[in-house]
Amino acid sequence: MRFKNILLLLLLAFIFTEVNGQVSEKQKLVLARNYVRSKRFADAAKIYTDLQKNNPKNRIYYNGLKESLVALNDIEPLLEIVNSELAKNPNDIFYNAELGDIFFKMERKDDAQKVWKNLILKQPKSQAIYRTVSNLQFGNRLYDEGIETLKFAREQIGVPDLFALNIASIYFTKLAYPDAIEEYILYISNSQNRFASVANQLLKIPSSEQVLKKIDEGIKKTGENKVLLEIKSAFLFKEKRYAEVLEVYKILDSKSEEKGRLLLNFASDLFAESEFELTQNALQFALKTVKNQNTKAEILILLAQTKEKLGIYENEKEGEKIITGAISDYEEITKFGNSWKDEANFRLGNIYLNKYNQSEKALSYFLPILRNRRAKNFWDVLALTCECYILQGDLDRARQLYKSNIPLMPDKNRKQKLIFKLTELEFFASNIDSARVFLNQGITMGLQNDYTNELISLGFVINVEDTKSLSIFASASLQKFQKSYEKAEENFEKVIQSSKEEKLKEESFWQLGQMAFEQENYLEAIKIYSDLQTKLPESGFGPQSQFEIAKIYEENLNDKITAIKEYENFLINYSDSVLVFEVRKRIRALAGV
Repeated sequence: MRFKNILLLLLLAFIFTEVNGQVSEKQKLVLARNYVRSKRFADAAKIYTDLQKNNPKNRIYYNGLKESLVALNDIEPLLEIVNSELAKNPNDIFYNAELGDIFFKMERKDDAQKVWKNLILKQPKSQAIYRTVSNLQFGNRLYDEGIETLKFAREQIGVPDLFALNIASIYFTKLAYPDAIEEYILYISNSQNRFASVANQLLKIPSSEQVLKKIDEGIKKTGENKVLLEIKSAFLFKEKRYAEVLEVYKILDSKSEEKGRLLLNFASDLFAESEFELTQNALQFALKTVKNQNTKAEILILLAQTKEKLGIYENEKEGEKIITGAISDYEEITKFGNSWKDEANFRLGNIYLNKYNQSEKALSYFLPILRNRRAKNFWDVLALTCECYILQGDLDRARQLYKSNIPLMPDKNRKQKLIFKLTELEFFASNIDSARVFLNQGITMGLQNDYTNELISLGFVINVEDTKSLSIFASASLQKFQKSYEKAEENFEKVIQSSKEEKLKEESFWQLGQMAFEQENYLEAIKIYSDLQTKLPESGFGPQSQFEIAKIYEENLNDKITAIKEYENFLINYSDSVLVFEVRKRIRALAGV
């Protein structure tokens, strides 16, 4: 409707100015274009005919008239115009090419090809003629003929990569990907700077052995051209053929001025894909070539982190050996300077805290970092240091460290995390009133994140009325945190037996199940989760407990049949749970569907 109003206004303006003898060519052109947009081609053709007649050399008017007449399937007037112009100048490239196009549109295809061929043969060295003719051929969907025209131009002009990008684009349109690759290779092989302009188009091409074969041929012809190697690596990476990509990167690294950097970057990508074995291989090879000490430190850091990951997935004996290797790498990194030393100490502290539960040893690595508030991992180390103190039973020192640093934290989200940790600490110490103060402080920050949810969940526990049972539950929670499982189990059982608070009971069941799982007592964990559902059928932990039972059968006991059965029980009993989608996905995976 809006377009029609604009067209009406233009028409009124046209009529008004025409009456006053003031209509301009520009106004006519605007009106003609609007007629074309509204598909009023006959009206547009009238205006364009007038414009072209008065300005025969204006290609804009001619092209506008051509568009309108072709839409009307009225080609004869165009033929008259072209013949008239050629009578004045028989060698005019544009109108000679147009004559061929008009013949083609009049179904005189042989005449069209003859005209184009003669035009080319008259000036076989003119790139403009080849470009003009091929564009008209492509416009008429004569793709093969257009490609043939451009390849003939190469022969005549003697430039092997001439029009390579144009030909590649047509092959791409035709889905002739190996041929497109060949032309793209031709286009970039003489200038590596051209790669960026076609990289996105190249990577849209579906990978295939034919495509890779063409790339390999190009690599051999150009003496391992760096850009072609990068293209090959991109295609292989897209197919997740990482081992082959590594071999390509070894060659690329040998050609790079900064040895080891490319392999490090590739290894980082592999690490993100959880391809830890290949990550390790890439980094170990990089260590053989690297010369820059900072790059070497980065390689060692990632190598040690990779070994940490590998240590998790291997059997206990082999895993221990790999972790020992990671520790050795981190110890070497501490020799590279303060920033690298801090990073290595951070990782070493994590290993001794989380892998070996050696809080004192972990502190020996964390405390030097805390002396430098500008250290990259300062705030993470602060929380871990407090965790060590809590494990050692020194809650006062942890409390002091939190309270003195929380006001200095500039980031609101991380500040809330520390407030949550302090709230949890006060709860562990059975300082319930103090815990409630910090709980309220954290929640009223108004942030939407995981720690707000954690604080709210903790608030449901802290605010129960049975203070005696709450104190026992708090002690049990601290003991669980400190991995004093026997004492924790005893106290959680007391809460289940004596408390009237359903919230404390269900939380105690849940904590007992988690402890059994942490100690790899999977059957006991299953029993506890089952008891939770039986004894507290209205518990909010019901769906999660049933999910954990099924997951243990699937992941820890490797009993697929029972796992499917338990997942199906979940769907029967908790059909409105947010976990339904995940459960169905796991059933399909286990059933091989």
